[in-house]
Amino acid sequence: MSIYAPRPDADQLLLDSEQVYTDYVETVSADPEYPKLHLAPPVGRLNDPNGLIYDDGVYHAFYQYSPLHPTRAVFWRHAVSTDLTNWSDQKTAIAPISWYDKSGCYSGSGFVAPDGSYEFFYTGNVKDEMNNRSAYQSMFTSNDKGKTFEREENNPLIFDQPEGYTAHYRDPHLVERNGIYYAFLGAQRTNNTGAVVCYSSSD
Repeated sequence: MSIYAPRPDADQLLLDSEQVYTDYVETVSADPEYPKLHLAPPVGRLNDPNGLIYDDGVYHAFYQYSPLHPTRAVFWRHAVSTDLTNWSDQKTAIAPISWYDKSGCYSGSGFVAPDGSYEFFYTGNVKDEMNNRSAYQSMFTSNDKGKTFEREENNPLIFDQPEGYTAHYRDPHLVERNGIYYAFLGAQRTNNTGAVVCYSSSD
């Protein structure tokens, strides 16, 4: 199967993730050990926080979410708060269903764009049948303050990695300075040493 083929079980993955939510959300929330003061997933596994945004009095937090754990299917889940203590779950923002993220939507960042839309940047992780990894830096957006999300049609924005680096090349953090956007990525060189790489863009 080509590495560029869509995830073959994408529809079933989405159905299964929703079924797990339906089956277990009440049991999980009623657990006396469920966190009262910390953001926690409605079901399944929580990992890295991503795409933290504050806009119009609302904190938006995204996090790696694996509703089917131990199945390795890493989503981004979305929650909102007005006080950083009480969180409201806002469903899944993005799921690992495209060819460039079918092994997981890995970490990244987000910000409010000049036009008021939200932009999120993340690493799409892909593994082939031999467990060889590829990493693709991609983007999704929201034009309604986090109610719905759309993938960038030109994904991936950064295709593969330059010579001298392995596919451990991920987790873009975006900042803007004087009209220029910078993306900083954690990277591993082919000699197994670590690095931070920087990309810049005018748009």
